[in-house]
Amino acid sequence: MKKEIPMTKSRILVADDDKDDFNTLKDAFELMEQEVDLIHVNDGYKLFEVLMQHNFRLPDLIVLDINMPRMDGFVTLARIKSERGISEIPVVVYSTSSDNDHITKSYHLGATAFITKPCNFKGIMDVARSLQHYSEHATDILHPLRAVN
Repeated sequence: MKKEIPMTKSRILVADDDKDDFNTLKDAFELMEQEVDLIHVNDGYKLFEVLMQHNFRLPDLIVLDINMPRMDGFVTLARIKSERGISEIPVVVYSTSSDNDHITKSYHLGATAFITKPCNFKGIMDVARSLQHYSEHATDILHPLRAVN
């Protein structure tokens, strides 16, 4: 007899040096009552420390700010897309920038999407819904239900 293993809730790893931006995004997910595991790191170095932990379940989605200390979002994105084992994780760039060069560079480096940070909570709720959609879609692709004997 075969049993299906149910999926766990979506996991989203957010790399952003602005803790207030992360907390506002977290508040939006909580208001939507979404079953999402949000993990926060404040720069690209910390993102890789977390990703490389031995027993860490990889995220379904990475949300990445551009302007971060130590390792900026562009360098981080390029490294994610070049690392075996994590390069297939979708990355959404989430930045205050709306500069066309930043958008183009993000897509060139392999970003799944580029979202400019909104200036009001309604906009942040829309972003949370979009991120939830991306993470659910990524879960379907990267972690399909498996049959177990």
